[in-house]
Amino acid sequence: MPIPTVSIIVPTYNRAATLERALGSIRAQTYRNHETIVIDDGSTDETPALLQRLAGHPALRCVRVPHGGAAEARNYGIKLARGRCVAFLDSDDAWTPDKLERQLEMQSQSGAEVIHCDMLRRLPDGRTRLMATPTIERGRILRRGGLDYQTKGLGIQSVLVETRLLKRVGGFDTSLPALEDLDLLLRLAQVADFAPIHRPLVHYHAGPGISTARLAVAQARRRLLRKYRDQLGASNRARAYQYQKAALAYLRADQPRPARRFARLALQAAPLSPRAAIPTLLPLLAQHRLLRMLLRLERLLAAD
Repeated sequence: MPIPTVSIIVPTYNRAATLERALGSIRAQTYRNHETIVIDDGSTDETPALLQRLAGHPALRCVRVPHGGAAEARNYGIKLARGRCVAFLDSDDAWTPDKLERQLEMQSQSGAEVIHCDMLRRLPDGRTRLMATPTIERGRILRRGGLDYQTKGLGIQSVLVETRLLKRVGGFDTSLPALEDLDLLLRLAQVADFAPIHRPLVHYHAGPGISTARLAVAQARRRLLRKYRDQLGASNRARAYQYQKAALAYLRADQPRPARRFARLALQAAPLSPRAAIPTLLPLLAQHRLLRMLLRLERLLAAD
C-alpha cells in the first residue's frame, strides 16, 4: 500500500451512533491519498462490533486500547501515523468533502506547518453558530492585545499539522484532564507557522455539558496556570484574567471553595482591573446565585 500523505486520527469512546457519520465524511473527501486510524478507547457499546464490520478496508486501521482518555488515544494514533501530515476528527463530528484538499492547497501556498479553519457548531436544539478560527502568531502565548491563550477557540478537528512537528513537541499532555488540545496547539504555536482558512470545513456537534466535564476544565485551567506561569508572569492583568477564568470554572462545577481561592489570587494580581473586579468579588462575597445568572449572559456579552 502506498504511503499516504495524511493520517487521520479518530479517537472514539462509546459513540457507535455517530462514528459512521464521522467516517463517512472521511470517505467523502475529494483528496484521496489518506489513511484513517480509529482508536477505540475501550468502548463498551456497539463500537467494537461496528469497527469489526469495517475491518479489512485498505485505508482504515482500527485499534482497540484500554480506556485512557482522548489524549492518550490520539497520542497512540500519532505513533501509528505513516503520513507526512496528521489531521484529527472526533467521532461525533464531521468534515466537509473539500476539507483536506483545501488545507493541503493552503499548506503548499503558504509554507506553514499548521493549517486551520473555521468550524460550524451544531447545537443539540438544531441551531448553528460559526466558530471563526483565531489568528495564531508564532512565538506568542497570549492573543495580541488580549489576555487569553491565543489558541483558545481553535478546534483540534480543524487542524492539519506536519507529523514530525507533532512528535517534536511530544504530542498531547496526558496529565491534563481537559483542554489538552488548547495546550498542544499552544506549544505548536511556539515553534511553527499557522495559516488559516476562513471557511467552516468542520461540523462540530456540541453536546450538553455535565458537571464532571466542568470540574475537569477547572482542574485543567489550574494546571495550565502552573505550566505557563513564567510566560504569564510578565503581565499582572493576564495572570489576573487566568485566575478569574479558573475561579469561574470552579464555580460552574459547584466548587465554591477553590473558586474563592482563585478569585482572591485574581484580585491580588490586578486589584484595580475593572474587568476582574465583579466576577472575582462575587465568589468572595458568596453571591454565587447572582454570578451564575451573569454567567448565563456570558456568551451573549462575548465575555468568554
